Amino acid sequence: MFSPKKILVIAVILILLIAIPLTLYLLSQQQELRSHAQAASTLSFTPDSSPSTPIQAGVGDPIDLDLYVDPGTNLVSIVRLEVQYDDTKLTTATGSGGEAFEKNALDFPSVREGPIYLDGKMQITLSIGSDLTKPIKARTKIGTLHLMALAKTDTPTQVLYSTQSQVLSLAGPDTGSSDQAGENVLSATTPAIINIADTEPSVTPDPTEEPTSEPTPTDAPSPTLEPTALPTNVVNQPPVCTTLTANPSEGTAPLNVTFTASGTDTDGQITKFAFNFGDGNLSTVTTDTQTSSNSATAEHTYPDGGTFTASAVLTDDKEGSSTNECSQVITIAGPTATPSATEALTATPEASLDTPTPTLASPGPGATIIGLGAFFSVLSVIGAILFFAL
Repeated sequence: MFSPKKILVIAVILILLIAIPLTLYLLSQQQELRSHAQAASTLSFTPDSSPSTPIQAGVGDPIDLDLYVDPGTNLVSIVRLEVQYDDTKLTTATGSGGEAFEKNALDFPSVREGPIYLDGKMQITLSIGSDLTKPIKARTKIGTLHLMALAKTDTPTQVLYSTQSQVLSLAGPDTGSSDQAGENVLSATTPAIINIADTEPSVTPDPTEEPTSEPTPTDAPSPTLEPTALPTNVVNQPPVCTTLTANPSEGTAPLNVTFTASGTDTDGQITKFAFNFGDGNLSTVTTDTQTSSNSATAEHTYPDGGTFTASAVLTDDKEGSSTNECSQVITIAGPTATPSATEALTATPEASLDTPTPTLASPGPGATIIGLGAFFSVLSVIGAILFFAL
């Protein structure tokens, strides 16, 4: 028979044997939850546009684009933006405040860097400032970019957020967020699509003197004029994009995708296919096929994970462009792109920035696990000694 003391020692040993693996499991689960925050933030432009409904402008017209961030389930503290555009079609213009980019000072009072204007791009870094109780929790305007149309576009041009753009999260013990401090939680971006028409100044005819009619002899026969057929202006019918396929449409990064666009033109031939792969890369394919129905293929490799909307615009031999929606969604598993350390917008350690950003101390569970393991091992040895001693 076991004495009460031996039964007590056995119970302690059993409790220790159960508590040690249970504690290690709970710690590993806590660490896993910390390291897998959901990236749900998006960047977009207003007014909304698409390949079938682009923003319409004429040469010389101002174009004002509002930049927006939608945090989704994240808490946003900093946005690092690199906006790219075709500098042969668009250029920056001065707004009412005297700057090409005018920030939303209410929600983003602090400018960390910029604005920097380069050929075909604008870079700026904004933050919520030192008041950590005001993170961005809903869709919010970042600022307004003022542009001006320079030249006519054969196919709509794009203004987009490059892969150097970031949305950084706010984290801390009182935020209720699982994001890590300074974590890039940008999941997707939406470009602005602009069509620029060629505007010609109206011509005022020079005033001319009315001719003085010469008297016509009554006996002179009047010539009979044959009726002349008036020319009929034929309006060009733009082509129609019927399908855009992607093979494959999902996979793991890096993923090589083959796109095939098909379309018809009722009064001409399709001569050009403009592919937009949805990640800031474009490709144009020309064809000499003299038929009313045509197709073309283009290949593109997505090096990083994410969700991308690819589209195609068709142009015929009379410079008419398709206006209907022709797109495919590509879903790629894998890590999203992070900027190079040498770029102007490379993320800097939060401790070196002039405005304090909350940090969440996240030591790995290694030290705690080792300490608990050693502690419970010592207790197990002591329990075994007491068991055999008693």
